[in-house]
Amino acid sequence: MFATAGEKIKFPHLLLRHDGDGYTETLKVWIAGSRSMQPGSFSVTTTAVAREWLGRIMQDGTWTPGHTRSAIEYDSVADLLCELIAAPHAFLAANGKSAGACCYCGTELTDARSVEAGYGPTCAKKWGLPWGGAK
Repeated sequence: MFATAGEKIKFPHLLLRHDGDGYTETLKVWIAGSRSMQPGSFSVTTTAVAREWLGRIMQDGTWTPGHTRSAIEYDSVADLLCELIAAPHAFLAANGKSAGACCYCGTELTDARSVEAGYGPTCAKKWGLPWGGAK
């Protein structure tokens, strides 16, 4: 999925709605670049102004959490990421629908077909996904 997007997007990433214990936040997931401490791993941060690093998924699939939150909060993020890994397209579509915004670029979804898909036509094309009734 990221390889397809990487052909058309310089820095492909996912935006995930995360419902914590009494709060909702948006998480950003992307592949760490060659100059990173762990190239090829998936980094996870918040999208808030003071972006908080939450951890990374290593290439072997292990989750390495950050150090600023409780274990329960990191477990909640790990559970969300497990859902993503288990069924990426279905999870992202559902996540985009619940957030009311594209799970790839964050744009508000207004077109009925985009709302149904959980992402818009532009991101569908860039990420190689079906959109607007196409399967």
